[in-house]
Amino acid sequence: MVIHYFNSFSKIENQAAALIENNNNVRDNKEEKEDINKDENFYENEKYKVLYQEIIEYFEKSKPYKNFDFNIQSLAKALQTNTSYISRAINIKNEKGFKGLLNYYRIEQVKKDFLNNHQKKYTIKHIYTDAGFSHQASFNRTFKELEGMTPNEFIKNIKRKNKL
Repeated sequence: MVIHYFNSFSKIENQAAALIENNNNVRDNKEEKEDINKDENFYENEKYKVLYQEIIEYFEKSKPYKNFDFNIQSLAKALQTNTSYISRAINIKNEKGFKGLLNYYRIEQVKKDFLNNHQKKYTIKHIYTDAGFSHQASFNRTFKELEGMTPNEFIKNIKRKNKL
């Protein structure tokens, strides 16, 4: 009887060892797959980071945002890629997406013009249309969203600082 229990116990021990080994193999395979996914994600993220840099360089050198018809399709065509890649690259770095990036550059252009006192030479309408906005309402809304004040308040602040 002792031999029978010993044989049964050995059999159970062997089954447990086999289950543990199988579990370890499954865990190792899962870890390998996770490592492969991390490598693929790194490659994908690097690809999008490079594309994002190209987008920024294009915006800064060519100033396409000054054209009020400029859109994501125009950008994709200029950079010889597709709109999905453009969108992903921008969304990885910029939570506001293409429109947010476009508006950021447009408002920066307007602020630069205001700081250079262009509003003395030109109308505000000329300045915001030159920056790519086609409607005053969208310009005012976007300016206030990004700067926390209206364009007129911004100009008044500049004048106040210049008097000091």
